[in-house]
Amino acid sequence: PLGGLLVLFTALFEGEKEIRAVYARGTLVSYESLLESPYLYVPHDVIIPRAIPAGDLPLLVDALAPRKLLLTRQVDGQNRLVHPEEKEVPPAAWLKESLR
Repeated sequence: PLGGLLVLFTALFEGEKEIRAVYARGTLVSYESLLESPYLYVPHDVIIPRAIPAGDLPLLVDALAPRKLLLTRQVDGQNRLVHPEEKEVPPAAWLKESLR
């Protein structure tokens, strides 16, 4: 999940109009999902200290508007797919359409 989080935080902190589309595959769905079980099955480098009081990942996603955003294969705190029935979208085709 670390790569997807890196993309989301980069888009947020960059804050430039030059970032018009964000594609993240396999990222964490929320930090709240880490608290749903006493067991964690995600790498510890995904956990950012004091991130939950600052706001959870859905708030981060909302803050990225009006950029185009596609999050696929998101996982929960136990590293399980949140939407296993989700159809995979080819990233190159999605980016091409989003940047028109």
